Amino acid sequence: MSKVVFGVWDDKIIDNRGKRFFEIEDTPEFEKFDVFDPGNQIKAFFGWKGFFIFDAGVNLIDAARQYIERAARESCGKCTPCRVGTQIIKTKLEAICRGEGSVDDLDEIESLAEHMRETSLCGLGQTAPVAIQEMFKHFRHELKLEVEHFRQASDNGGCPAQPGTSYITAPCIEECPAKVEVPKYIDYIKDGRFTHSVGVVLQKYPLAATCGRVCVRFCEQACRRTMVDEAVGIKILKRFVADREMYVTDNWFSTDLIEEKKPADLKVAVIGTGPAGISAAYHLLLKGYPVDVFEAATEPGGMAAM
Repeated sequence: MSKVVFGVWDDKIIDNRGKRFFEIEDTPEFEKFDVFDPGNQIKAFFGWKGFFIFDAGVNLIDAARQYIERAARESCGKCTPCRVGTQIIKTKLEAICRGEGSVDDLDEIESLAEHMRETSLCGLGQTAPVAIQEMFKHFRHELKLEVEHFRQASDNGGCPAQPGTSYITAPCIEECPAKVEVPKYIDYIKDGRFTHSVGVVLQKYPLAATCGRVCVRFCEQACRRTMVDEAVGIKILKRFVADREMYVTDNWFSTDLIEEKKPADLKVAVIGTGPAGISAAYHLLLKGYPVDVFEAATEPGGMAAM
């Protein structure tokens, strides 16, 4: 299992530097990290509750820059603390990485992160600064050394950015077997952009109206709104927007959706028109493959038609 060098998660500080390997306690939260990407060891992880460093050679400031840069792109812009705060923090971290920052910038970044966390109106603004605030609060000495390192490196062409991957998710998305971006299609409904909303669902599967009726709602079981009162009606919202846009979507399914058509001799046969067969044919068609669907029954749909 991955061993944490140091970090903070859910207000718990972990610092295993200087300990022998067998003295390091296991971290259950990261027991699956070894199989997350086999052969490509994860060196750092930043999330909504904090951060963990698995490799002492990770550059903390550059990692924080990449993390807040993605948060800034995802900000909806409806509240000032998140919209402006993420941009200012990103700009200051970029300046430090270019060797143009100073130790005084660390205090300002920490103050901005705290202000964002306390005054933002949504979960993104309230959680995005957590990792940065905890890092700057508990590992200030390491950050000061990095500021000086960047200033010295700028005289020699600067430091190359570390490779990293950002992934935006939510509990409802993670529990959805199809990984539909639930918050996005609900936001589109709220804004009255119903065509865009059903489009989010159709990125994953074609049976939006069917799923809006028979889904077992793993997403609602994971909904964070249950911490306040009850889950958002995710299933019924999907049913509503799919029914409302039923005839609009008839115009969508055309050859214009196919980005690159495959050679005609690369034909695919799909056996059965149940949900799995229809979804498989749908995605193959979108990728440009000619598809023939075969069904033994007189009515398509499989178990969904019963």
